[in-house]
Amino acid sequence: MTRTLARSVGRSLGWIALGAALLSLPCADVLAQSADPDPVKLFDEGNALYREGNLAAAEAKFQQSFDLKPVYDTAANLGDCEINVGQFRDAAEHLSYAARNFPASGEAEIRAQLESRLRQALAKVGALTIQPSVPGAAIAVDGTKIGLSPLERDIYVEPGTHSISATKDGYER
Repeated sequence: MTRTLARSVGRSLGWIALGAALLSLPCADVLAQSADPDPVKLFDEGNALYREGNLAAAEAKFQQSFDLKPVYDTAANLGDCEINVGQFRDAAEHLSYAARNFPASGEAEIRAQLESRLRQALAKVGALTIQPSVPGAAIAVDGTKIGLSPLERDIYVEPGTHSISATKDGYER
């Protein structure tokens, strides 16, 4: 009987040692990498960084949040950061998105601020209305695919010369 007890204690100590070894591994890093990022948490982190004056880091957090869940308030904050760091084309895109998706029941004062910031961004960029005659054509600006025709919105570009293409199988270039 003593022998069985010794084996049981030995096995228990083995499991305890294994558990302690596993606890010493960097589990938090593994869990953080495997867990899906939370767009609300990223949005809140962006707001905190913005209040601290760290606009580049705030912009990165807002962009991550927007990529995960594109909503008007994140787009508005992202666009605001982009104006402040001189990224007017990106600001125009995000502020335009925010204005298009602003809720009808939203506060008039906030909508007015949003529209004011959008006007500031638009004053620094060009707006292209692209209307190919062929539906389903792939539209690219400066080699970057923008979408398929018909496009439902203007495309914003920095001042300067740009190349625009529309391609579709079965049609000549």
